[in-house]
Amino acid sequence: MQRYFLRLLLPFILLYSITLNAQCQLLNSPSLGRITAIAYHNNSMFISSNNKLLKSTDNGVTWQQLSNGIAYASFTSLLSNDSYIVGGTYQSGVAFSNDEGNSWVYKNNGLTSLRIKCLAYTDNKMLVGTFDSGIFFSTNNGDQWASLNDGLLSLGINSFYVDNSEIYATTNEGGVYKFDFQENNWVSIGNGLPNSFEVKAISKYGDYLFLGTNVGLFYSFNGGDYWIAGSDGIENCDVNFIKTFNNSVFVFTEQGGSYISTNYGIDWISIGQNFDGQNVTSVFITDSVITAGTAIGEIYKSESGLDWAAINQGVGNMVNPDVRGLLYTSNGKLFVTTYGGKFYLSNNNGVSWENITEGTNCTNGYTFAELNNYVFACTDNGLYRTSIDSVAWETVHNGLTNIIIGSIAGSGNNIYVGTRGSGVFCSTNNGESWTHIGLDGLNALSLAVKNNMVFAGTAEAGVYVTENNGGNWVKVGYQSVRVNALSVVDNYLYVGTNNFGLFRVVIGENDWYRLDYGIPYYATVRYLTNYKTNLLVGTEYTGLYVSYDDGNTFQMLNEGFPNNPSVRAVVYSENALFAGLTGGVYKAEINGSFESITDANFEIETPTEFTLTQNYPNPFNPSTTISFSLPTAQNVTLKVYDILGKEVATLVNEDLRSGNYSRQFDASNLASGMYVYSLKAGNYTETKKMLLMK
Repeated sequence: MQRYFLRLLLPFILLYSITLNAQCQLLNSPSLGRITAIAYHNNSMFISSNNKLLKSTDNGVTWQQLSNGIAYASFTSLLSNDSYIVGGTYQSGVAFSNDEGNSWVYKNNGLTSLRIKCLAYTDNKMLVGTFDSGIFFSTNNGDQWASLNDGLLSLGINSFYVDNSEIYATTNEGGVYKFDFQENNWVSIGNGLPNSFEVKAISKYGDYLFLGTNVGLFYSFNGGDYWIAGSDGIENCDVNFIKTFNNSVFVFTEQGGSYISTNYGIDWISIGQNFDGQNVTSVFITDSVITAGTAIGEIYKSESGLDWAAINQGVGNMVNPDVRGLLYTSNGKLFVTTYGGKFYLSNNNGVSWENITEGTNCTNGYTFAELNNYVFACTDNGLYRTSIDSVAWETVHNGLTNIIIGSIAGSGNNIYVGTRGSGVFCSTNNGESWTHIGLDGLNALSLAVKNNMVFAGTAEAGVYVTENNGGNWVKVGYQSVRVNALSVVDNYLYVGTNNFGLFRVVIGENDWYRLDYGIPYYATVRYLTNYKTNLLVGTEYTGLYVSYDDGNTFQMLNEGFPNNPSVRAVVYSENALFAGLTGGVYKAEINGSFESITDANFEIETPTEFTLTQNYPNPFNPSTTISFSLPTAQNVTLKVYDILGKEVATLVNEDLRSGNYSRQFDASNLASGMYVYSLKAGNYTETKKMLLMK
């Protein structure tokens, strides 16, 4: 029997369905989030973030929001020539402005897809790469577009590189192509590359081509006739961007890795400290400046590529709740973690929030799980655990050979975590110790458990299952796509992929059945969960969907969200549904009628004075957390000395904005005794003692 919505008169429907006309309310209001595009045009700088396009004419000191003709557009790319500033959008096509961004006009005649991923200019052509329909070109500034797909085996375009008369394109199914002007088609130049991967970026330095993929960096010295792996020195080999500037090659990876090479990729130097470990999400280069935008709304620029300065003063406080993980516990607590490594807690369904980051030390939080009366938090710097009753984070790393933890699931006494690059680990004692159980070398992005079956979704090889706790793993089906999310509902396994939509697999079988009735077939699925017997699906840019019939049909639950919402997590209480987006946390009450709820600001107020707090715990063994506050931006050092005054560690030595900070001090290699830590910020200096007891 079909299930209808809450507005119907049957009261028992409340137990089974979620209203489609829910008015979701934003629980927090950040100024900006992930920087998706950057460009310079004449004397102005343009940035895009959270469905906003902003312009600065004074190098980032002040900003003006642009909306005439492009209200709420989600820009994926920006480009400039002498006459126009051009923007590619996620669902609205290509927008042009010839008056410094003050007004915009869409020019989409001839485009068969309005989902634009990348833009490029050649001498006489403008190129558009789409998410799903290949490449188009225009010779008249967008007045008319024509397809340019001959020779392409994949129509999901990730990036272009134009070098004088050479044009290269990369795709999301492992293809890299060079345009043949004589034959007027694309020629594959993928010899020597892996069979199953995603090509994200390409650039050229001298005679060398550099290729960035989700499985590493490759280079070619013969125009792409053959490729050689060249990721030595780059810790995270999931490469998002490659740029050449100032006689150097720059590589920006997932998880916040940023590198520079001045000798054709032979040696790589980490420059991630310039971005505080943030993930760089957009890069733009002029003749004299390289500019980078990050996932938490920071904007940096450099004239050398080695020294970077933040230029986001006029945009406001950019501490961004780019939500990555949500958890609603059995005792009514709502946990949130964000890109940027912040943790928050609400005890009243989002009316007010408490910052609970203290005790953690990560750049990015990923997801949560409540298991055996503990809350576990997966991060890019380990697994953290706290009681569900009172928050006091502790690390639970013993036995983990890789502490980039992206997924977690549990059944009974068994807890499983998936790592980035080292497969799956299992603990039978609530995380006190861990044992590796397989899939070494794979990125286990998602996990799901049913009885004795453990399913693992990987970044590069599809889905695997084990029925004997890792004794052996068997591949589920033949697909080798990137799997971001898994969920088990009854006898079905649901598989959420990157750019290839949602699939259903009967447990015990190998056939993948595509689910695309009411949900885009090209969707990037970020989160899967079941509410009662209903399936909830969070996607990138297309929002939240619900199915009441095992995934055969879907309906959208986006009312109240911003345009093009990216839903990263979904949880529920008895009477409310919470969704974590790249722009905040939203709540819909499931009670038949929807009332507005009080906005709550995730962001912590700017401190009014300098403070250095007592480390916690104290005494400690072997690690402790030191926190401090800055009312203004300062050059900051935080150092640790032994009782004789010898420096034993430098925890901070950099320029920091105003805010609250925590750093972890690991004294594993030091002897027991009294130590001193000292904070210096401008003219402010404070010193405290702490005791190491082994």
